[in-house]
Amino acid sequence: MREEEAASGIECEELSEKDTLIEELSERERSFQVKEKNTAKDKEAAESVRRKAMERMKDSKRKTSQDSDLDPGLAAGGKKSRKTATEVIDFLKKKAKCEQTQRQQEMELRRKELEENAKQQRGVLELMQRQSEAQQQINQTLLVLIQKAFGTV
Repeated sequence: MREEEAASGIECEELSEKDTLIEELSERERSFQVKEKNTAKDKEAAESVRRKAMERMKDSKRKTSQDSDLDPGLAAGGKKSRKTATEVIDFLKKKAKCEQTQRQQEMELRRKELEENAKQQRGVLELMQRQSEAQQQINQTLLVLIQKAFGTV
């Protein structure tokens, strides 16, 4: 009834109490159906996410079992064997060597950047000196011209 009034722009008769109650009930039923649909969609999405997670878990278990075939220390859920002292020392030596080379590369890069900055600053300084000399020469020329113009030599 409200829809008719809004659509046509014509004022309809006042709704009776029964009509009002029927309209409210139908609105509630529609909103309930919409909520049920949304709940069903949410449940379906959650189930899909759960299935994907279970598949990932299954894949990771399969990968772990394959790794245990390669590493006998992991077989049958056993603990991973510890590294020996020499393996740890070798690892630390390699790590220290990598860090040292990285630091050297960074220092070399920094040195090159500083050299480039110094070169650029020298260029700017030379340019400023040339400009200053040119300005002085222009000033001297103007002074000579002014003196000639006013006859004071």
